[in-house]
Amino acid sequence: MAFDRDKNYACLSVSLEDPAISVEEIVRVLQRTPDETRRLGEQSTPNGPASKWNSVSYFLGNSDEQPLNLQLGEAVMKLGNELADRLSLLAQRGASVSVQYVQSVHGDADTAAKGIWLESGAIAWLARAQASLDIDQYFYADESTTDRFESSPSQTAPLLK
Repeated sequence: MAFDRDKNYACLSVSLEDPAISVEEIVRVLQRTPDETRRLGEQSTPNGPASKWNSVSYFLGNSDEQPLNLQLGEAVMKLGNELADRLSLLAQRGASVSVQYVQSVHGDADTAAKGIWLESGAIAWLARAQASLDIDQYFYADESTTDRFESSPSQTAPLLK
């Protein structure tokens, strides 16, 4: 399954700044094939900055499959306790473990405007994995703006009125 970064998505990311712990070592410990990898010094785009760490990412879902903002906790818990324990081992070796959720909200009618649901089991899983939760949210005044990377400040909804 491939990331679609133009939609709301969630992923599990594991990053290590220690060059002695390679992408291959991370994958070996986790016993899972990642959806994306980045190696220390690798560029994600031709003119992009070089990566400062080795990292792997596992795609958890897009909003088109289900209202992901309301199913995020379920997606996290489906990763299982065995993986949480393996992630904890990497965290003890200095890894940064993070569940990332990127959300764009287009107007009040958008289902993403209902908030994010994360039940206690998902919070317990994050603690077991020694993982952080990283939520990036982008708010737009209406549905006409679809590209959060090319929107102008006038298209972004004000936080306070």
